[in-house]
Amino acid sequence: GLRKIASFRFVPLTNQLFSRVENAEPGSKQKFQVALQDLIFKMCNDHPYHCLVPLMALANGKIVGSDAEASTYLENTGRSKVDVAKAILGKLKKDGLEYVGDLIESYDALITAYNELAYAPVKHLVEKRKTKKIRYSDVFQSASSVPLDRCLRKFQRVPCVLTCTPPLRPGKDYGNGDEDPIGGERIAGFESVFDITDAGLHRPKIVFCKGSQGGRFRQLVKGEDEVRQDAIMSQVFTYVNKLMGRRVGERRSVDGVSHPGVTKRYSGQKKIATYNILPLSPKSG
Repeated sequence: GLRKIASFRFVPLTNQLFSRVENAEPGSKQKFQVALQDLIFKMCNDHPYHCLVPLMALANGKIVGSDAEASTYLENTGRSKVDVAKAILGKLKKDGLEYVGDLIESYDALITAYNELAYAPVKHLVEKRKTKKIRYSDVFQSASSVPLDRCLRKFQRVPCVLTCTPPLRPGKDYGNGDEDPIGGERIAGFESVFDITDAGLHRPKIVFCKGSQGGRFRQLVKGEDEVRQDAIMSQVFTYVNKLMGRRVGERRSVDGVSHPGVTKRYSGQKKIATYNILPLSPKSG
């Protein structure tokens, strides 16, 4: 029955569904996990620009900062989530659409570069009051690190701008990775310098992503911070705004009996400010 439901209907529940994956012993729980993992595979294969990043963030469960923090996190959440996420990614590369496999490679390079920037120490720059127009070479001295502004150069099929996800397409028509999805922009590159915020416990970095259609997207890259909770609250606020954007009228008959009214949309309603927040590991995003 689950396979008959179009995968796009599950995409708004991506965070909630992905958080339930784990290895399971034979039994009823195993049947649930098989069905869930098949669904996640289908969601990522049908809607890669919406679902690959959350799955890869789950696979990055060991990237928490220090080794001690990683061990504590894995003990609390279970190592099996990380293993299952990696297994689904491997299956997507093997059995998924060709362009989805290519996107996994480019997304991996992109997310790795974001995470390295998120965790990069900048205390020495802050002490020198050098917080604007910082070159990546001032932070990344190792030749093994590929900075954000160069991480996608070798890929033909590149991700969409992470903070500007294209509209969900029930028909799964996203351009096969060779052209921009309708209503979205792929990443054309990043500006060669970044800033450090003037405040914040861990001093997040500010980068500017350049879109394939000329867009310029300001992004805040945070490390050593619980970004997942922020993402869930932003999701809640988004739905609150949708509810606040509706007014349910009620008409009453002569006898005082209430009847369902007509749902009307109206402008001018106050809204809660929301942001597109994407966790990239347990403590970065």
